[in-house]
Amino acid sequence: MKKKLGFVVAASLLFCLTATAQLENLSIGFIGSQFGNYHHDQRISEIRNPQGYGVVVGYQLRRDIAIGVTEEFAAGDMERWQGTEKNYRTNISVFLFPIITPYVRPYLSAGVVYTHRHLEYQNTPAENRNIYNGRLGAGLDYPIFSSISVNGDIGLYNDGWRFVGWGGSFGLRYRL
Repeated sequence: MKKKLGFVVAASLLFCLTATAQLENLSIGFIGSQFGNYHHDQRISEIRNPQGYGVVVGYQLRRDIAIGVTEEFAAGDMERWQGTEKNYRTNISVFLFPIITPYVRPYLSAGVVYTHRHLEYQNTPAENRNIYNGRLGAGLDYPIFSSISVNGDIGLYNDGWRFVGWGGSFGLRYRL
């Protein structure tokens, strides 16, 4: 399973890099994230306090449209059972910037999230779960220098029928 996850990560990053004809439109960054469950039978994480970290690669297609790939990791004790969870998440999204100013760049986003969850129970065998969700979000890029910006983002996760959770992140990005 680690080989599959590695392949997904490598393919996602390769897609972003090969889609970039001009490197000045490419950005990379680091994020800290927090997740929460909205629905109890379809949870995006079993971790008691699901906080994680990750990397993001983005490419500005046009002034008002961008694509991005985020890789995140979270681990911790489970809330409902005795044991631990490791959570690997890949998010591929499209970003729409409806208002562009030199001071702040608000955006709307939509994408697909793949999550691999490894659950280790105290008294039963470990379990792996692979989950796909849709994600609708909104955020704000705030440039602090010409090539460095601070970013805040919040999104809702959907399993196709209902909202199952939310996620928020705060990060730092560097435009090449």
